[in-house]
Amino acid sequence: MNKKAFFFLIVLAIIQAIWIFNSDGFYYIDDSFHYNVNRHFLTVPEAGVSSWARIGRVLLFFIPSKFGYKGVQIFSGLLFLLVAYAGYKILDKQNVKYAEWVIPLIGFQPVLFNLSYTAMAEMPAAALIIFAYYFYLKDKPAAAMILSSMTFIFRTEMYFVSGIFLLIYLYKKKYISLLYFTAGPVFWFIASWIVTGDMNIFFYNLGMHSRLPRIAEGIKWYHYLYMAPKTYGVVQTLFFIIGFFLIPFSKKYKEFAIPVLIILGGIAGHTLAAIDGLSSTCSVGQVRYISIVGPTLALVATFGLGKFYELTEKYRINILFMIFFLAVSFVIGPYSTPFHTKYDIHKISEDIVKLRNEKYPDYVIISEVQFIAIAMDEAASGDKNYIRLTNENLQKYPKAIIVWEGSLDGSPFTEGVVNLKDITSLPNVRQIDSVYRVVNHNFDAPVYKHYAYLADYWKKFIDYLIAEQNCWENINLKVFIKD
Repeated sequence: MNKKAFFFLIVLAIIQAIWIFNSDGFYYIDDSFHYNVNRHFLTVPEAGVSSWARIGRVLLFFIPSKFGYKGVQIFSGLLFLLVAYAGYKILDKQNVKYAEWVIPLIGFQPVLFNLSYTAMAEMPAAALIIFAYYFYLKDKPAAAMILSSMTFIFRTEMYFVSGIFLLIYLYKKKYISLLYFTAGPVFWFIASWIVTGDMNIFFYNLGMHSRLPRIAEGIKWYHYLYMAPKTYGVVQTLFFIIGFFLIPFSKKYKEFAIPVLIILGGIAGHTLAAIDGLSSTCSVGQVRYISIVGPTLALVATFGLGKFYELTEKYRINILFMIFFLAVSFVIGPYSTPFHTKYDIHKISEDIVKLRNEKYPDYVIISEVQFIAIAMDEAASGDKNYIRLTNENLQKYPKAIIVWEGSLDGSPFTEGVVNLKDITSLPNVRQIDSVYRVVNHNFDAPVYKHYAYLADYWKKFIDYLIAEQNCWENINLKVFIKD
């Protein structure tokens, strides 16, 4: 590893550490649920083999989660650094000039950086793909096939990458690759069978996302193209386009054919899954879905950037460009992503648990608010004192604190359809508190500190960058006592 690559890795590690140690909460969507499932896998193992949890993610983060969420953040951050280093090793092996630049071009991607210290599946899936490609270049078919096959148990839709390697190896008459190709699905099948005792549960879980209702309108065909600069970064997207068009002129098909297929396949697949009028899944076109191909996009972008530097051939001019590109990548990348501050719903949940522990220690809490389970350090799928909100459980427990949250009222993602009137109509139930609050978490992103002082077109650009990287909280919560 050359000095520049080492420098870039150190810089990325420092920036990640700043974001990690200034974050006491979760990534804005799903992260808290996944952390809870990972941490309590041995308590409720059947939750860990579900389609929603994904067994690969559960096993990867199980031990780090035992050290609390900070343990998950640090472990995930180290894995992200390894992804950036693997990108460098790939380009260095291919003798691509300025190979060290792939480290910031991966590390400063806005969406992937935001996901890089979470319990989400996107970054590990990206890691499997880049590691598989590395071993493909090292002529290690077993490692390349098994690693790419394992995408099935993280982000199943990215399993097509293993199909690309399979076709190549079959063409080379390496038929044992067919066996390696099945590693991910077989692992999930066996784990599901062992945990639940049901051979069919794997097939049921496999079709879950096709059965769920779509919770938002479909996307347009150009959605992910429009979102590319905010997903991968402006510099990364620009030089990917340059690199892509220079591949034929440089005759670099061998080096970049597979990364290009992965990038285009990932974006095209997610477009078809979420496109308006084709409701094949419950996908709603979130940018994190396509962030998985970010590291492979950075490989091509680094090639394009290197060709740009070759145009000037003057060291001082290139240094100025390098500083400029680093600054732009950082501002649009990490600086525009939020610190994961503790959400108000999390703080409120901790207050409810404190109330229960101090005044109602022999009462269970019946709710669908998973932050309450996290505050109690119990499984969100149902545990000793945290109970899922169903009509059956409302009748079953004579002493309970019942917590209702408006956004979960009749949601398809909750266990049972329990409405507010189902709670208020119960005998011996009285309301003791209610909270209605709207919180703008855009202020968690450092770039937002400058928002008020900028011209309108810059404000629109910042809004574009921050959207889908954070959320507004709309809390409508009521607390009841049943005794």
